[in-house]
Amino acid sequence: MSPAVAARGKIRRAARCGQSIPLGYALDAKGRQTTDPNVALDGGTVQPIGGPKGSALAMLMDVIGGVISGAAFGGEVRNHFEDYEAPQNVRHFVMAIKPDLFVSREEYTRRMVTLVQRVHADPTAEGFDEVIMPGERERRPRGQTSPHRGAVPRQRDGRVAGRGCQGRAATAAGFR
Repeated sequence: MSPAVAARGKIRRAARCGQSIPLGYALDAKGRQTTDPNVALDGGTVQPIGGPKGSALAMLMDVIGGVISGAAFGGEVRNHFEDYEAPQNVRHFVMAIKPDLFVSREEYTRRMVTLVQRVHADPTAEGFDEVIMPGERERRPRGQTSPHRGAVPRQRDGRVAGRGCQGRAATAAGFR
């Protein structure tokens, strides 16, 4: 998961489709807010989630995934969509945590269930019907409905519909 407000792929899609991006997604090469995806992609940067704290998390990920691993970091990762002259020079960091070193497996499971229930019970923001856990929407099987919404639209190959220049992803609402 990227620690950015939006995945760079969404900005590339907006550029390809001739659409603007929401204010707050990216900065231009001079550090100014922009809604022009082409300006954002031409020397600009995608904004981190959570302001300064999100920026610190993004930097930590860069240190762990790039500096420590010996891979590219700090803007050196090559664009795999446009630059075919050399490898991207990316590596991965994987951390495994064994919760039962800290609490019993039963305690861990009980506490996680409580956390999920609390998240689902949170009040919804205006215009939303539910509060879900990260990745929950993507894990819903084709055609499965939530208690509060209709079926998740999918294409024949199982991918979520509306990912191209047509449909929900092409509108400002598609950038949620």
